[in-house]
Amino acid sequence: MKNFQKPALYIVLFLIASIVLAYTTYHYAKQNQEQMTRIQEKADTDFDTQLGLLIDEFQAVKEPPASNSQVWLMQRDAAKLSALSRFTSYYAKEPYVESITNRLDHFFANYGYGAITEEFDEKRIQEWTAALQALSEDPTDFERLDKISLLVSDFAKN
Repeated sequence: MKNFQKPALYIVLFLIASIVLAYTTYHYAKQNQEQMTRIQEKADTDFDTQLGLLIDEFQAVKEPPASNSQVWLMQRDAAKLSALSRFTSYYAKEPYVESITNRLDHFFANYGYGAITEEFDEKRIQEWTAALQALSEDPTDFERLDKISLLVSDFAKN
């Protein structure tokens, strides 16, 4: 019992250990948050780049219908958009982003296998390009996301 004769000493030691533990936890949490922010910013940049590449692929179709290699490039860019969408800040603001990018990925993946019967004509290419450019300005805007969804649905329906 001689060890517990000075309880104030143990209380002070416990408080010091608690403060050190609290500071360490705060410090690592702050570092983790900063790292997650950097990763999310990189994902946003990569998402914007891939969306720009997809727009470029649409603009590269000079003579409709699009060739198989052009559709393959569109599908590649859409697949990358789909993979990146969950890690962006856009997903945190509007989870519908992931759904639309997944639809785009599946749309182009199925295009080459005859699931979609109608070819891209000049009017549709302009519609898609305009919708994707509008989306690139604000990927969290629900109406712009919905416009892409409607384009996919209308194209697959015919």
